[in-house]
Amino acid sequence: MVYCYKPWRTKQKRDLIKKWRKGQDHGEEKCQNGFDPEKRLVQITKIPLTLTNPKFWNGYIYSLDASQFTFRPKQSSGSLSSSAAMVNVPKTKKTYCKSKDCRKHTLHKVTQYKKGKDSLAAQGKRRYDRKQSGYGGQTKPVFHKKAKTTKKIVLRLQCQGCKHVSQHPIKRCKHFEIGGDKKGKGTSLF
Repeated sequence: MVYCYKPWRTKQKRDLIKKWRKGQDHGEEKCQNGFDPEKRLVQITKIPLTLTNPKFWNGYIYSLDASQFTFRPKQSSGSLSSSAAMVNVPKTKKTYCKSKDCRKHTLHKVTQYKKGKDSLAAQGKRRYDRKQSGYGGQTKPVFHKKAKTTKKIVLRLQCQGCKHVSQHPIKRCKHFEIGGDKKGKGTSLF
């Protein structure tokens, strides 16, 4: 059973206090703390609703009996939904090319950006290798607290007219595919 806690309006409060003073039954269940109509608090009514978790709805607060309901945690906007687990991108995409030669919408070849090999000549790498050499063991902290399970996918778009390359980051996903089978209406890929 769901209990609906609703703020009283002035007329409802006045009528209920009159009934209470006359000694009539007010028709509501008493609160655990006792029913006191003099206080401008809440009116409790039993409503048969099938809610899966407590909600604020139109200014009402619904609290549920845990023995009769299963509580499902609300999905946050940041978490991956089942639909966002797999991303399929076409091999070509018509989009704006901002190079001086084009400056219009043209057909672009789509590939996934991959990180290149680290350069040994970079200043940070040279400094790190110099510090690590000799006795003393590990001189810099090694990162262990990795929390993310996915990376943000970056699309590498190459204009087929002028060969200008631009990059376009998309959202995180577990599985990424370029030029996979299109899912038709009412059909499944599996």
